[in-house]
Amino acid sequence: MEAGAEMGEKTPMTALISDKEKGLLREDIRSERVLSCIIEGKIQLDNLEKTLILLKKVSTEIDTVFSLGLVTRMIDGFESPIEPVITKMGIDVRPNSKINLGLGRPLCED
Repeated sequence: MEAGAEMGEKTPMTALISDKEKGLLREDIRSERVLSCIIEGKIQLDNLEKTLILLKKVSTEIDTVFSLGLVTRMIDGFESPIEPVITKMGIDVRPNSKINLGLGRPLCED
């Protein structure tokens, strides 16, 4: 993709994509309407600013409402590696968080 994003491999959305490189939906579902759809992707920190600029541009070209959530691993437990980039761009950082401790991981995989 233009910003170097990778679409999540094992997400529910993956089965609905016909062209992963372009992010095109399958032809048979293009006229469907949904209440909520989560599109997950992965980018390198170096591409964060470029990605956010592209998303801001695309937001003016699509006929829907969307919200953006960013996920990252904290450095030394409490420092966000993405916050300086977001702040520099003039985007308000919300202190909301979801913390996964990994307690639900399987102890072994078959």
